[in-house]
Amino acid sequence: MKRIKKLGFSDHIPFKHSDGKEKIFRVQEHSVSEYFKLLKSLKEKYKDQIEIYIGFETEYFPKYFNKMVSDAINAGAQYFILGQHSLNTDRNDGYDNLPYVDSRCFTEDNQILSNYVDSVIAAAKTGYISYVAHPDCIKFFGDSSVSNKEFERMLIALKELNVPVEINLLGIRTNRNYPRKDFWQIAGKVGTPVVIGMDAHQEIDAFDGKSLETAKEMIKEFNLNFISDYKPKLINK
Repeated sequence: MKRIKKLGFSDHIPFKHSDGKEKIFRVQEHSVSEYFKLLKSLKEKYKDQIEIYIGFETEYFPKYFNKMVSDAINAGAQYFILGQHSLNTDRNDGYDNLPYVDSRCFTEDNQILSNYVDSVIAAAKTGYISYVAHPDCIKFFGDSSVSNKEFERMLIALKELNVPVEINLLGIRTNRNYPRKDFWQIAGKVGTPVVIGMDAHQEIDAFDGKSLETAKEMIKEFNLNFISDYKPKLINK
């Protein structure tokens, strides 16, 4: 029987809005110490059975990113993955009005797609990002020649930076708009490193064998550069 040998926890990074409010899907600021206390106790309890890593899934917002990761590292974060759900542009000074780019909305706006790719690449260049979660989450339905060019631009940059992209099993098991074939066809041609992420929002999804088989089929179909024994890029503190 196969078992998980390495397990990373990466809940959504804390972020407080300018009005003091916090989104419900994030670890709340007052719960950060509890988050690390619980996971560190599990890490110690099961140290002879499994390697446990503790981190966060973060967005890249240029005005806030350094403080977000600095606070997280000081609290005990070992690694970060990028989940670029929304964009920080020059036109938006705050957070509440940032346009979503993931499964929450469709877009055919070439500029939004380009801004999304710019954000992913900029995040990877910081050196903090272990891998890009659901890199193909954007619901772009415009000109395929544009999306192909932008996806290729992203994948080439990530390959050069040695930052993997993730086949997201939540997208598979809930039949979301990702994984999208056009993205992974390009990933196979470029040779960008690829990992698989469970994206488990509940215990039952901590090992999703059915979706994992679908991901393995994708690896073969698109000749992906799969990293089978991946370990997150740990923060040296």
